[in-house]
Amino acid sequence: MNEKKIREEIYEKLEEEYNQFLKQVELKSPKEIVESAYEIAAKKEIKETFSPYSEYYDVKLIQLLQKIQNPLDCLYQDWIKYNDGITEEIKECVDETLFILNDKQNQKKNEKER
Repeated sequence: MNEKKIREEIYEKLEEEYNQFLKQVELKSPKEIVESAYEIAAKKEIKETFSPYSEYYDVKLIQLLQKIQNPLDCLYQDWIKYNDGITEEIKECVDETLFILNDKQNQKKNEKER
């Protein structure tokens, strides 16, 4: 089987699992749906990293996912175990934004003083 076909098949498998997951979420109460928002977003991002147009992952490694019954949930569970959340990424983004805003304010201040 060629690489493109392998990549397409795993993506389709992840897509199918993701859609089944969404159907289960839709049956929950509004509060439970809101509480599932992070899992929904994370699973979508994980799924998208396996886009058939991406060659990021080695095909031999991708094939290992074909042998797992619920590869998307498996990847998500590992993500949860090793991830501390998105707090650090948010802090970095906020730091950068504050730095830019501070720099702009200082430039305006310097222009007024001239």
